[in-house]
Amino acid sequence: MPTQQERNWAVYFHIGVIVMAFVTSWAAGIAGAATALAVYLIAPLGSAFIKDHARQSFNFNATMFLLSLLGYIITFVTLGLGVLVVGPLAVVVAVVWIVCTVLAIMAANKGQRYQFPFAIPFLR
Repeated sequence: MPTQQERNWAVYFHIGVIVMAFVTSWAAGIAGAATALAVYLIAPLGSAFIKDHARQSFNFNATMFLLSLLGYIITFVTLGLGVLVVGPLAVVVAVVWIVCTVLAIMAANKGQRYQFPFAIPFLR
């Protein structure tokens, strides 16, 4: 069972991912992935719990970044017509991202592991 300090770190880091997304105007998920990677690389006390949450978050946010990038490419290649499909999908992706991140915060607070759905496992 993780300590209260480890749970707090994981909660704060997930909140930091949300804050970074809003501060950078969502920036297609790259800010969240960068935040998660930074925490993964410098996890305090070498905590396996914090590293696991950071790894899961990085994989999820990097996947969201790739989806956003794909949406931009489709919109560009179709000379803007792709936005008719990409726009509504972007809203769905944003809602899924927020819900999954909130679920990760709740799991971290309870001291539980959280597996983000739809994440490509870049970090194992």
